[in-house]
Amino acid sequence: MVARSLRLADGQAPDLLESALDSIGEGRTFPMLYNDRVNVPAVMRALDVDEEAAGQHVPFGCGELILEHRGLGTPSGVLNLLKALEITLRDGLDPVSGRRIGLQLGRLAGFATFDELWQAYTRQGEHFAHLAAEQAALEYQVAGREFAGLMMSMLYDDCLERGRSALAGGVRYLGATLETYGNTNTADSLTAIRELVYERRRITPERLMAALDADFQGYPLERRLLREQPKYGNDDERADAMLLAVHRHVCETVAAQAARVGLHSYRVVVINNSANTLMGHTTAASPDGRRAFTPMNNGNAPSSGNDELGPTALLHSLVKPPAELHAGVVQNLSLSRELFQTRRAEVEALLGVYFDQGGTQAMITVLSRGDLERAMHDPDAYRHLFVRVGGFSARFVDLSHDVQLEILQRTLY
Repeated sequence: MVARSLRLADGQAPDLLESALDSIGEGRTFPMLYNDRVNVPAVMRALDVDEEAAGQHVPFGCGELILEHRGLGTPSGVLNLLKALEITLRDGLDPVSGRRIGLQLGRLAGFATFDELWQAYTRQGEHFAHLAAEQAALEYQVAGREFAGLMMSMLYDDCLERGRSALAGGVRYLGATLETYGNTNTADSLTAIRELVYERRRITPERLMAALDADFQGYPLERRLLREQPKYGNDDERADAMLLAVHRHVCETVAAQAARVGLHSYRVVVINNSANTLMGHTTAASPDGRRAFTPMNNGNAPSSGNDELGPTALLHSLVKPPAELHAGVVQNLSLSRELFQTRRAEVEALLGVYFDQGGTQAMITVLSRGDLERAMHDPDAYRHLFVRVGGFSARFVDLSHDVQLEILQRTLY
């Protein structure tokens, strides 16, 4: 039996981590590694609980952290940040559906400075976060009224004492979480716009929008310039600072909704359940150089292939978003069998520094790109091959073709 997750703590027997890495190195995608030194204090601040309660947190679902037997906090909504930026550039108009779905705040050409664009983007995101919070609270109200949940309630603290079911006032910490997608694409897009449109003036707003609307067909120079701009995942201060700004804004906006809608907590989770690929199907070309209808980034990771400076630079970027602002993130890392088997000591040292520097979690997959490619052509021969999609694992050959391609395009070290 393989454990689903392993919480790493000071004073823990070192052979626990050794055994976990042995399991991962044999091609399993479990256990996921969680860092208690970071996560316990982060849960205390994020969920506003004491240390004893925070010590009872568990990774649930695709990676969100909840308080076992004391609280609820599973995702009740999703927010495509890249779509929020997409409609901000077009006065609230969705270029895919042709419908106006957001606030009318102007168009890119009308924003005289990057700060004006940033203010419009943040207002757009706040609009959707407010609606999502109200949806979460309404779901709990309906569920508490219509769903008794007697067996479940018996397993939660306080429900029997209060004489109420879990969703009708029984559970001590009634929280909710909001999944956000496209975080990295959004940050990289804003970085590219700032650099090329406002600071260096290499691309006019009109030219950029024409390129995006054409999915870069006939605009190879513009796409090359956009792709050459700093990207998150390379320990680049310009790119990483933008990711932090995007992350901090959405996390603080969402957290501020809890009291307004009557929840103990409402937090962002940056996880993944293949929604980065599915939501990419309805998202147009973006200013980071991403083509229309292709996958967005996975969890807290860089967009596929954009981390070009190796695993050390990647992990330096991953530790920068403050853990106390969210309620869980997915940190996927794909390692080749050759690296894992022949340089195991270096891999362990790399992970050790990552966790020492504040890494919250690692989901490691050890695989061969060649096996993935062969599995797509001969699935019956590779039914044994499991991969980590995001917060969950799956048999590779059972995944849809577009999800298989997204996994294949991830950086493999």
